[in-house]
Amino acid sequence: MLPRAGLRRETIIWNGPNSWLVLDEDAGPLAARTGGAVVEQSDGLFLFAVSGPFAREILKRLVSIDLREAVFAPDAVAITHAAHIGVRIWREGDAFILACFRSFAPALYHALAEAENAAARG
Repeated sequence: MLPRAGLRRETIIWNGPNSWLVLDEDAGPLAARTGGAVVEQSDGLFLFAVSGPFAREILKRLVSIDLREAVFAPDAVAITHAAHIGVRIWREGDAFILACFRSFAPALYHALAEAENAAARG
């Protein structure tokens, strides 16, 4: 079971101890209410969505966490590695969202494509 700190709430994603990733165009009011600092990250992260009937089959080739529904519920968030690349992963409906630093996006794209090909072959 993931820790309660790993939960996702609307556009706020757990990003590690005392750190949150806000997926919103205007996070200023949130920072003002919480007394926290806001650092713009929109040009530093790249997000991939993996969905469909083989999403778990593809991702199990890249991540070492259990993505079964009973373990990784729709509100769960994890910080892990996918093909040796640091990622944050969460669910939005039936899709798994992977966020990595922009400079690693081509490598993660390649790893996802290879995993998809391997999953298709069985």
